[in-house]
Amino acid sequence: MAFGLLLVGALAIVGCSNTEEGTDRIDEEATEEIKLESDWEAHYTTGINQELIDDHSNRYEEILEDFHNSDYTFENPLIIQDPYDRAPLTALVLFETDNPLEITVTVEGQTEETTISHTYTGFETKHEIPVLGLYPDFENNVTLTGRTETGEIIEEEFVMITDTLPDNMLDFTLVTSHPEMMQEGLTFLSPSNSNPSGIDSNGDVRWYSSARSSNNFKRIENGHLLMATQEEGAEDFNHITETDMLGRVYQSIFIDLDNIVYSSPLHHDIIILPNDNYLALTHDGSEEYIEDEVVELDRETGEVVHRINLKDVFPREMYEEYEGHQDEYGDWAHVNALWKLQDEEAILLSVRQHDMIIKLTYPEGEIDWVFSYPEDREDGLEEYLLESVDEKLKYPAGQHAVLEMPDQDGNEDTLDIMLFDNNRIFKYGDEDLDTEYSRGVHYRINQEENTVEEIWSYGEERGTELYTNVVSNAAYFPETENVLMNFGRTLNEEAQERYSVITEVTKTDNPEVVYELHYGPYDADAWRQIYRAERFSLYP
Repeated sequence: MAFGLLLVGALAIVGCSNTEEGTDRIDEEATEEIKLESDWEAHYTTGINQELIDDHSNRYEEILEDFHNSDYTFENPLIIQDPYDRAPLTALVLFETDNPLEITVTVEGQTEETTISHTYTGFETKHEIPVLGLYPDFENNVTLTGRTETGEIIEEEFVMITDTLPDNMLDFTLVTSHPEMMQEGLTFLSPSNSNPSGIDSNGDVRWYSSARSSNNFKRIENGHLLMATQEEGAEDFNHITETDMLGRVYQSIFIDLDNIVYSSPLHHDIIILPNDNYLALTHDGSEEYIEDEVVELDRETGEVVHRINLKDVFPREMYEEYEGHQDEYGDWAHVNALWKLQDEEAILLSVRQHDMIIKLTYPEGEIDWVFSYPEDREDGLEEYLLESVDEKLKYPAGQHAVLEMPDQDGNEDTLDIMLFDNNRIFKYGDEDLDTEYSRGVHYRINQEENTVEEIWSYGEERGTELYTNVVSNAAYFPETENVLMNFGRTLNEEAQERYSVITEVTKTDNPEVVYELHYGPYDADAWRQIYRAERFSLYP
């Protein structure tokens, strides 16, 4: 049995429907009527928020004009805090020197490990120096150090005063920290609906965006931050926005779907493809189904250039007869993670409502394999299921954040993946283990033999303390071989309060916690959680 895909190309910036016939998804005897039902109409409007981009470009030009029209020196520089009103714990410092200097900027930390210093390599006479890592509500001591080509050193110290954090940001409580064992960088937290932030090893906020984001927040190859934002005038999180660490917006593409009432147009994941386009998880735009479409957007124009609708990939019974969590919204798939494989023309998707990870060819959209609990299947995907060769293997349930790991065994036939196993069964899983714990887990898939084994996990040993029914992620660091996990929505049953618990552990047989941070508390019925946690340097 082969499930095909309806290909859609070159859609206009305003939405349109495609009239191509769908491929045979059911069997070779499929009727023309069934084929036509796979022509899912897209109700998209996409484009560029040029006004926002131009506003930030004009701000930069005004800063340069001020700089060039005045005499700003190393001792008396032009200092502009939060120059684009989107990154309050940053500043831009501009000055001119008689002799070429290489500049180092240092923000004094509360501890030796949390002092943040960065050198801008190269000897220049005109300097534009971003200052990152200020503390909120604090008189920050900032030092500029200039070094001449002959090694002479000059220094100037400044005080930068910052405002308090936004009221909607909750408290951070540091539980454990061993900086000497941690992956370098700040822990960047992507909320479900709040301000993304960067936290140091001492548990202090050292960066945040005043632009609210939902789920999507990551650094991309050019050093920019990629976010799903709710820009001024928008009711939903419908902008794919690229900014630098100072908050300057370089690109902001919107996608509007007027019929979506339960979920934002951009919901769980956005990535950059090798061709530099965006690949985003969204909806088909109809009133009947949500969170079941993958859309490729031209990164320059916002034009929709390709779509994969999972209703054209899976048997029709999976969506037409779906009875389960959030079926009243047509949320039959709930795709919550997207990953492009590095050396293959394929993507990985996490399909939460069916407790499965799937590998699809891209852009064709053909199923390669399905990783899911094999017993009592009734979805027609049996021939694609990976076979376990490991007695200890536990299949994921309600999982999130699948990613490809660097090669771990030197075998070109295997694929190492990491994901967060929420262990909340939506359709298929081991009922005896359901909701007992959540975990980050490393699996190895032999793609030649279609087999899977479990290599490592963390979370089961902490039981229901870290059980989280939704959100969460796990990230692997090759440099330290540590794993950072976000248990995004844990519950203190006694207090009826929830926390997001961010934990970094060694990837060993007996993992050691080297960092743990709690975010909260918030009411058990509130949605204030951290969606994902990442670790990267403050300076790109």
